[in-house]
Amino acid sequence: MQIQVTLDEVLNYLMLRAQSSEALLETLRVRANAVGRALYRKGLLTDEDIRSAVEEEYRIMRELKNIPPDVREEEIRAEIEEVTRSIVNWFRGDVEDIKKALEDYEKAVKEAMARRAARSRLDVAPATVLTQLDRMKGAPGGKKLII
Repeated sequence: MQIQVTLDEVLNYLMLRAQSSEALLETLRVRANAVGRALYRKGLLTDEDIRSAVEEEYRIMRELKNIPPDVREEEIRAEIEEVTRSIVNWFRGDVEDIKKALEDYEKAVKEAMARRAARSRLDVAPATVLTQLDRMKGAPGGKKLII
């Protein structure tokens, strides 16, 4: 039995899965933040505890080869400091720092999208256009012209 699925159905399914994953991540984020804030406010979680946990996470990621070997140790140290600062400020409820971090993130995403848009693209022409280009170029034996 053969099943035919349209591209629209596939895209709708993928969008539904993405939205479902996003909702799940948001729920997990809220729970983790609430627990972290409660522990932090009660003094059961300190800045040093957070730094130590972040360092341990990066050590594990490096051992599992999730961090490329060409990344320098000072880059990792800087990232550990930034992640630690971000988590501590989040648990403290430092709204101004959180707003600034979100603005910086949005700016970085927009810049990355602009760089990606500026890169060359791979366009595929229909066979008829390639045939016409081959004729114009005078390519022998049906060779395809690649531009």
